[in-house]
Amino acid sequence: MRSEQNSSVDRWYVRLANWITVNIQRFVAFLFLLLAMGIVLGIFIATNRPQYIIPAVLAPILVALLSYYSRGIAILIFIVFILGFFGFIHLL
Repeated sequence: MRSEQNSSVDRWYVRLANWITVNIQRFVAFLFLLLAMGIVLGIFIATNRPQYIIPAVLAPILVALLSYYSRGIAILIFIVFILGFFGFIHLL
């Protein structure tokens, strides 16, 4: 009886952990796609330095694709964003 209960809890824990990591992965990919769209808009506004246009657009898109297909990278980037956010808030 006890081992059946542990097994049930383990299954729920695994399902919850998978759900959280998949959603973090998609969230980080979404953030980088938003960043890429902002950079594309920035191209039309800031035309002072045309030599940086291509890398500025491609970098966030490539990181978004990497985050979408690699859960570990997505979680690492998410942690960096959270730490950066709280660090920024702390400076205010």
